[in-house]
Amino acid sequence: MFAFEAAIAQAKANAKKAQPPQNVPMKPECPEAERVMTNDTTYQKLGDILHWSPRGVAIVQDELVGLLEGMETKGQESARAFYLSGWNGDMSFKVDRIGRPSNVIPRPALYVLGGMQPDKLQHYVSQARLGGIKNDGLIQRFQLLTYPNMPTTWNYVDRPHDQQAADDMLNAVLRLRYLKPIDVNAQDSLDGQYAYLKFADDAQPLFINTMRGFETAARKPGVPASIRSHFEKYPRLVAALALIIHLVDGGVGPVSLTATRKSACWAKYLMHHAMRVYASANSASATSVKALADKLKKRALRSGFTRRELERKSWQHLSLKEDLDAALRHAVDAHWLREETPACGEGSRSQIYIINPKTLGE
Repeated sequence: MFAFEAAIAQAKANAKKAQPPQNVPMKPECPEAERVMTNDTTYQKLGDILHWSPRGVAIVQDELVGLLEGMETKGQESARAFYLSGWNGDMSFKVDRIGRPSNVIPRPALYVLGGMQPDKLQHYVSQARLGGIKNDGLIQRFQLLTYPNMPTTWNYVDRPHDQQAADDMLNAVLRLRYLKPIDVNAQDSLDGQYAYLKFADDAQPLFINTMRGFETAARKPGVPASIRSHFEKYPRLVAALALIIHLVDGGVGPVSLTATRKSACWAKYLMHHAMRVYASANSASATSVKALADKLKKRALRSGFTRRELERKSWQHLSLKEDLDAALRHAVDAHWLREETPACGEGSRSQIYIINPKTLGE
């Protein structure tokens, strides 16, 4: 920085004396510490953090719904696209904005960790299954999704944590964090941008068969596009998990058969959980339909109501646009409601819904 300031001062002095200009070096960047994780950040600030963290950053939130809803706020419209680009983590990303300095991110790798309430998860999965702009592959990138069963019994447990397991986990993370390609005999790519390990000769056939199974499942007739997109990402997941398991186990050289077998079993386990997650979208629609049916039976709505009137109620399971659309669509198809357009001269031309008297038990 001192050399840069001295060069600028000399250039200014030469300009005052009408001397020929000299070459001025680029202003050096003030380095920042590499970050491992963050909890709450805008995507603009996240880009700045990633600039100094080429090995990626973990976004850890207790409630992931906060992260997803934050992408819908004003000024964060590009956040979804930014997070989508952070899934591969193997290509540079350039950010140019008016009023902000240009930013080159060597490797935008993002790792998202957190939980979500089932009702909220159903909402976002429904958006992916319904298609449209929200079906952009964001949900499909949560590859380690699990949807556990709620235990039917509860037992009080009071015991110390396993300190040895905690130490082993920490040591494994630190070892991977500071691992160098030469330590595991990894090969450099042709362009020198990354290093890689191949599967061992006996592990390669297992990976191919596992990949074939997922690709075949994704192409079965009747498989929704959202689920197909999820399954098509599993081969990459299997390869990534196999590599991580191989390195955690202290492996050197080609990825072992044992690590590949563990990875394949893990992916199959995750596949069953993914099916439960996507099935929850159907449950979400059923819940909204039931909520509307209950309101109709209780005569909480007058015949001839509009969609806007229903929106203003903000009733549970009917406050979100997607839930409301699904409930009204089902009610019309089931002949609980009849959709009509008011004649000219009756004010608003919004669709009105006439309640079938049979729905009210009349």
